[in-house]
Amino acid sequence: MGRERPPLQDLAWRLCLLLPLLVLVPGCGGGGGGDTGGDDETGASPPLDDTVSDTLFSRFFVESFAPFEAAAQHLITQDLRYLCQDIAWFFDTNLDGVQDPASEPTRNTYPLQTAGVHYAHAAGLSGVGQTIGIIDDGFLTGHEAFAGKTIALAGANATWDHGTQVASVAAGQASSMIGVAPGADLVLGSFGSFATAAAGTRLADLSGAVALNNSWGFVNTPVGQASYDAVFADATAQDYLVALRDYATDGVVIFAASNDAGDVSAGLMAGLPVIEPGLEAGWLAAINGEVTLQGDDIVAAERLSAACLEAARWCLAAEGTWIGAVARPNGTSYALATGTSFAAPMVAGAMALLAEAFPDLTPHELRLRLLASADNDFAGFNPSATMELAPGFSRAISDEWGHGFLDVKAALLPIGPTTLNLAGGGVHDIAQPLVIEGSATGDAVAQALQGLPVAVSDVFQAGFSVPAQVLVAARDPRTAADLLADSDDGAILRRCCGLGAYFPQSRLFGIDTRTATLGVMVPAAAGTPSGFGMLVGRSFDSALGRASLGFGMAEDSGTLLPRGLAVGQGLSIAGEMELATRIGGKIDLTLAAGYGTTASHRSVAFNSGSVTLGSGGVFSASDHVSLSVGLPVAVAKGQTSLTLPIATRSGAAEFRDISIDLAPPAREIRFGLSYTYRIGDQAGLQASLAHAQNLGHVAGRSGSAAVVGVQVRF
Repeated sequence: MGRERPPLQDLAWRLCLLLPLLVLVPGCGGGGGGDTGGDDETGASPPLDDTVSDTLFSRFFVESFAPFEAAAQHLITQDLRYLCQDIAWFFDTNLDGVQDPASEPTRNTYPLQTAGVHYAHAAGLSGVGQTIGIIDDGFLTGHEAFAGKTIALAGANATWDHGTQVASVAAGQASSMIGVAPGADLVLGSFGSFATAAAGTRLADLSGAVALNNSWGFVNTPVGQASYDAVFADATAQDYLVALRDYATDGVVIFAASNDAGDVSAGLMAGLPVIEPGLEAGWLAAINGEVTLQGDDIVAAERLSAACLEAARWCLAAEGTWIGAVARPNGTSYALATGTSFAAPMVAGAMALLAEAFPDLTPHELRLRLLASADNDFAGFNPSATMELAPGFSRAISDEWGHGFLDVKAALLPIGPTTLNLAGGGVHDIAQPLVIEGSATGDAVAQALQGLPVAVSDVFQAGFSVPAQVLVAARDPRTAADLLADSDDGAILRRCCGLGAYFPQSRLFGIDTRTATLGVMVPAAAGTPSGFGMLVGRSFDSALGRASLGFGMAEDSGTLLPRGLAVGQGLSIAGEMELATRIGGKIDLTLAAGYGTTASHRSVAFNSGSVTLGSGGVFSASDHVSLSVGLPVAVAKGQTSLTLPIATRSGAAEFRDISIDLAPPAREIRFGLSYTYRIGDQAGLQASLAHAQNLGHVAGRSGSAAVVGVQVRF
């Protein structure tokens, strides 16, 4: 109440910046000289383009970073703006300017890589169109790292290194360094007093800033009611609280935690939602660490600051060691520093990147994405609780590490179940296929959907664009080996192209005489609803040879036709005609052709056919050789449609009826060669070869098989 307190600025400065430290292997210009680190022999990449890549949609982000992998790796291995943050350094604890390996171990940090920022940049994200608020000691707004940026100031602005460096980590860009969201604009305010901090917070609110960074706090002021009452005792402090509450209603406040690794309680500002739980939805805390990477994966970490502690529910870690812009001696100067001061603006920059990628999400929703995607799969992360971030989606949290390390790449990818809104109002989880190709359609459905971007969303309602083909699962084709197993006395393609092939879901039981066939079909697999039907046939001799006619019908729930489409079930009807004749008295010729349709979709037609040439007595009186060519059952004609939400460049998910030609683009052709040698009336030796081109009615796929066996008749 009348107790004099030290200036807010002085308290903050001592909290959030860890000094001194020395660079062992500098990657870019630092210190006061403004050195940019020299020229890259391979040529530095041009400044990051603020426009979204043509491969992206304005309101849908990618479901995979595979197309951007090469570009992302180029940034962190070749681009000087990134390489300058790949630093080996140590704390010079005794201030002698020389490293003592026993007490001053070398540390290796690369914050742009460990946070996955390079993937966002490679995909074209820069935070353009977004605003980041920063409350700090002061800023050199004319520094080259802020060139071309819209900057709004709340009141008078002092020029200080700390605030300049913090702002450059969040949104800076120059030839010698790049921040997390280089395309974002800035709103800047001072923490010199509660009044100036309140003014900056309110300006950030009015400007629609997606995040409000605060790399400061109160020394030796643990979170608790006593600290809260003491710090916010007067009207000016209370007014600042009001400004924070108002901003946090829509935006996200970020506070740096203490740099004292031995603290046993979170600081008041980082842990403020402990006292005011209503702030939690708009609050984040940041701690500082050093990680060990394998590729892009964090496998171990060492904490360099205070732990998250009471702030664990809203806390993230990051590598807060940066070479960033500083005010002195001039507008081209850079320096190295480490601390939670520079972990916090990484989180603020990440918020801007996510806001650009997902413009339909609120800052509070973006905050949840950062928490839900943080990397906690590393040695030393010991869960202390579980937190539900969305209905049915929970995460482990740790008193030490909170939710884990900031992972921008993961935050930009789908989190949890990814679902598709159906035209009829239902929701489909794309982890399961929406359509399963039919054995008679090959990849016709996938080909019809080629190049179409489908709008889907994850558990946090973020919009993504996925290739429509991911909704389609291929049916395992019948292989040449399967075909050989079905062969019988040289009729190597009989099961491939005969009448039975029209009812692959059925098993036939019946009577087969020389002149007639009568059978009942039952499901081939127990417990399936389809496969019931009947088959009749008639054979007779004619002047041309022996002719056969067959007719069958059975219920099909999606075997020949794709499952999941309107045409994929119903009654299948098929007929076949076969003629067997002799040529020259020694060569036998068999011709077969089949035709089918469905009772519910008469516009769909199937066909099949085969030709077999055989001859006995080729090498001996007891052998037989046959050559066969067959066209397995395939859709000859038929159309259907599928209604899908298509991601458009205007930002809307637009339901469209996609026309699908069910006839496969490539027709399978099967070739067979069979040799049989009879041993008496009941046994024989058989060798068979089979080859299928465009196997499963998929262009370019093929399969071959061979079998040698003994046939015994009983």
